[in-house]
Amino acid sequence: MEANNSDKYYRQKRTVSWTDYRGSVIRNNPCFEVSVNDNVDMPDIDISIDNYEKKYFKRPTGSKYEKINEIDKDSFYNYFNISLDVLKSTTWNTAEYFLIKYTNSYKLIAFTEVPRLRLVASVMNDIDFMDISVGIKRSFSSRPGIRKSGITISEEIFCYVFKETINFIEDDCSYLINRKEFWDKISKAIKGELTPTADNKIQINYQQLIEHLDIKKKQIEQFLMDKDDTALKRATLRGEKDGINYAIKTIKNFFKLIDIK
Repeated sequence: MEANNSDKYYRQKRTVSWTDYRGSVIRNNPCFEVSVNDNVDMPDIDISIDNYEKKYFKRPTGSKYEKINEIDKDSFYNYFNISLDVLKSTTWNTAEYFLIKYTNSYKLIAFTEVPRLRLVASVMNDIDFMDISVGIKRSFSSRPGIRKSGITISEEIFCYVFKETINFIEDDCSYLINRKEFWDKISKAIKGELTPTADNKIQINYQQLIEHLDIKKKQIEQFLMDKDDTALKRATLRGEKDGINYAIKTIKNFFKLIDIK
């Protein structure tokens, strides 16, 4: 995955303790912005695109409650790739599937039973901006309201949109090129003009994900042994290694529920 030379990368960190939200890493491009929750236990990726490509997106700024620091590209993609891998590796047993529909906007939600998760994929295509997000939560507090206001949909439609949203996000060099085709596919599937099949359900061996992360960790350890780099670079790599260790532990615990079916 290669980024444009105009891309900059940042970490957004909350400075208050009254929220469970820890922060995010951001890829900032003049025409779009990608935000990744830095809690890989519950991955969440959001993209905002300037439909007119007027270079709307400026450097993110901090506030009283948020601190912004520039980071390197590798640090961003560490979180981006792990989050994508967790999303792609997520499997479930039975679930309830709902659609919340607005003008030029679709939000699809699944409440799964084993493991107990809330999966969300949403797409909003306004005149000026297009917003795409996909994520996993544990909270079911919104289920009563969604049962009342949402439209029940099939597993095939949910899985198709969930998978296509992940595929769109993963092709991170082509957001501006692919956005119209992506919106057309999602709209047709929801309107019944395209018939998804059950094989769109995402099922990837998460053991392969753990092996991939372990290889990355060993590469960092070898680099730290062989290279005498700056203190800042070494601290960044040690932080990345700690993040990978946390991700491996989290993923093992996360998918343990699935193995107990």
